[in-house]
Amino acid sequence: MIRTAPNPMLEGKEQYHHYIPRFVLRAFAAQPQPKYDEPTRPVRKKKKQRKMKPAKGTAGDAKDLKGVEDDSPNEAGPSNTSKEPKPRVEIEVIKDTGKPKPRKPRFDPSKDPYIKFYDLESGVLDYAKVGRSYGIPDMYKDVDHERAYHVEELLSKLESGAASIYHRIKNDHESGKYNFSVIRKDLNLLRKFLFVMRYRSHGFWSKYTGTIDTYKHNDRDMLVEFLKERSITDLRQVWLINLEVIVKTEIDADGEWLQTIGREMFGGDANMYVFHMRESYMVFCEPQSSEDEFIITDNGFGIFEGPVVFDPVNPKSTGGDGTAPRLGDPAYTEFHKLASLSPRLMLVLRSNYLRDEPIWEKRRKLSNELDPRRNHDSVLQDLPIKPPKIHYWLLPKKSHPVYTLEDEFFFEIYKVKTEQVHVINTIMLQEAVRSITWVSDESLVKSLRAFHQNPKFKLSVSLAVFPEFEQFMALRFQKQRLLSLWDKPYPTEGMRSLEKLNRINESLRKARYFQPYYKLGGTPGIFPYDSHQAKLLIQFRTFIADHCGPSIPWRNKVNRATIKFMSTIPPRIVWYHVKMWKVRANRVLRGLHHSPVTDGDFDILKESGPEDLIANLVDFLPFRLLSRLMLETTLKGMLRLSCREKLAAQRASEKELESRMVVQEMDLMSQFGGFGGSWSLVGTPHHFEPVDFCDPFRPDIPPDLLFRCYVQDLILRSDFRGRIENMILGTRGTPEAYGWLSQLLWDHLYQIPANLPC
Repeated sequence: MIRTAPNPMLEGKEQYHHYIPRFVLRAFAAQPQPKYDEPTRPVRKKKKQRKMKPAKGTAGDAKDLKGVEDDSPNEAGPSNTSKEPKPRVEIEVIKDTGKPKPRKPRFDPSKDPYIKFYDLESGVLDYAKVGRSYGIPDMYKDVDHERAYHVEELLSKLESGAASIYHRIKNDHESGKYNFSVIRKDLNLLRKFLFVMRYRSHGFWSKYTGTIDTYKHNDRDMLVEFLKERSITDLRQVWLINLEVIVKTEIDADGEWLQTIGREMFGGDANMYVFHMRESYMVFCEPQSSEDEFIITDNGFGIFEGPVVFDPVNPKSTGGDGTAPRLGDPAYTEFHKLASLSPRLMLVLRSNYLRDEPIWEKRRKLSNELDPRRNHDSVLQDLPIKPPKIHYWLLPKKSHPVYTLEDEFFFEIYKVKTEQVHVINTIMLQEAVRSITWVSDESLVKSLRAFHQNPKFKLSVSLAVFPEFEQFMALRFQKQRLLSLWDKPYPTEGMRSLEKLNRINESLRKARYFQPYYKLGGTPGIFPYDSHQAKLLIQFRTFIADHCGPSIPWRNKVNRATIKFMSTIPPRIVWYHVKMWKVRANRVLRGLHHSPVTDGDFDILKESGPEDLIANLVDFLPFRLLSRLMLETTLKGMLRLSCREKLAAQRASEKELESRMVVQEMDLMSQFGGFGGSWSLVGTPHHFEPVDFCDPFRPDIPPDLLFRCYVQDLILRSDFRGRIENMILGTRGTPEAYGWLSQLLWDHLYQIPANLPC
């Protein structure tokens, strides 16, 4: 395709390009229309309707004004004679009857009516003009082409053809006809128009607005190859080229268009276009009840109904590298595609996958076996619709029919129940991301309530915690807010979709007891995901504890294996897990584990613990060890506290208490290792680890060997206390950091008894 330099004559101009055509939006005009005092557009009269009349004339001059012309010499050309000042003239419409002719405005208000428009971004409900709704300025402008708006011109021709078919169907429907026919040529054009409507939506436009570096879709590798082959550097050109090819390529009966599409278009989008044209059949529906209506949304011509299945168990990224966790690409099936033609007419493309013929039943079974995630039923499965009947103009006796562009499709408009109307509107509401328009307030309110009450359209907790669904949750709140606005005076007070969420996040960001979490890489945006993962870890540990049996040696092995696994979890998640673990342990200690959780149970979150010291030392400790250190210090603290409370309950003496606590420290060393084998002495001559204490499958350590190791470790602790802090911190250390590290090492990890055992 030849590209020329930008046309400077067009750079300064701007056009408003609709992604939902005005002839569809007019069907959703508000009833009644609001009455605003708008300035009247000036009317320019034709030359034949104009007449020059002196402001002040005689009675004789006024007798016969028709056809009077001023033919003075001055009108013929330049003259050297001095010109008399001309009298002031007025424009007057001349009628044979002598009566003033009513002015016929060039602008027809019915062509640009008001529609009800709920802006999901600002939260404002107001009336909007069709001419400035559901569009983007210069959406199809091609600055690299000598005719910058050549794509818009092609789309206008396509729209014109589709509008003719649309109005014929809509007029037949409004006149009470429920059966009509469309030839294959017109049907192909209508299908093509529906795909273009989807492809030129804001979603696809924004997909190709960035750069290849910011392109995150799963067809990125294919797109990179396409860009290289065509020597394209601007992603927007891919979108414009695809649009141009689609519109220009006629759908012929022999299927030659498939070769053109495959050759000229980007492969990923070409496949989507071919699938759209061939893998479904078209039907039309209207609400059975006169009180029900369909709505339209910003992506109302690009919505499909079908299962969209994510795999939260195996995400693309867990956030372990410090980035936000991300889900992988979902598996989805397009059962139905929806297009609102009017409040009382819906076009539906139903997938051939749902046909009743045996061949399609076999395909469904095979697909479900290959990918069980796709084995879902359609929520619109019970729609009372059937494929149109077809009259083939060429039908040989002993072969398949020969397709021609004159083949005739006979459609019936099917009536759908109120519940089915609500499901269709619910799908539209679920997918709306920018705006919603409707006619009947009562019908909208019913559909909104059905949307919020339908459990099939509520996001599961396992997905809601991912940051990428933050916008989805904010939009759901914005749609729920519409229930409180629809009967308020327009325009309503606005609220940004993320405003409430941002307020919560800002409050969370300023919370003092959450600052360690942020030091470990957490943010308010990913906290829902992290908190969910932390709770799953508690469920995991509870399950392990309940099923590992009563044997203490075996339970110790299982506990070492559990700690080893959990040490691979991102530190920010482990930090919150430790906090929640303390809440749970505290409730059990107070005998409240079967009682309802109260706000007071979470006061322990505000108490500083060793996990907070580790977060404060994040710049000085090996990052890979942070999770293990938090788990180790917390577990050691709980076991020490439990031992002391048992001894206190037994009224043990001070000497007995000290002796028993030494035994407890030896047992902790057998589980977690000692100071001599720790990370702090790695690379020094003092590092020693005669036994891999943390190995879950090591044999039991003989008591005498454990005692010797413990004594040697205590000597090292005493020798290095006060010195190892400077070795770890180096020149970057501050007195505050020195105090944190000293407290972590000697109060929580490696305590030193007052009297060393000998």
